[in-house]
Amino acid sequence: MFSAGSVVEHVTPLHDNELYISRAMRDIESIMLDRVGQLDDALFLEYWGESCEPNKRLKRWLELADKYATDWTPSAALFSGSFNQPGQ
Repeated sequence: MFSAGSVVEHVTPLHDNELYISRAMRDIESIMLDRVGQLDDALFLEYWGESCEPNKRLKRWLELADKYATDWTPSAALFSGSFNQPGQ
């Protein structure tokens, strides 16, 4: 699976004005949901600089992704926006 690396030139709108990266990430949502709780916490410490409870990892990842994304809002586009709701 990939997040962007080799497709950076494809971060342009598709025919329906959806960004390629948004579509690619949405295509693997079920895999991300399945695996997020199984990952070793050391990965989060290494890449995020913080620990995160398994049940809060997707929400936290989306918060971090929203800070870096410039052409789209991951928390609104992925997982039907369910992690972008107040109080979640």
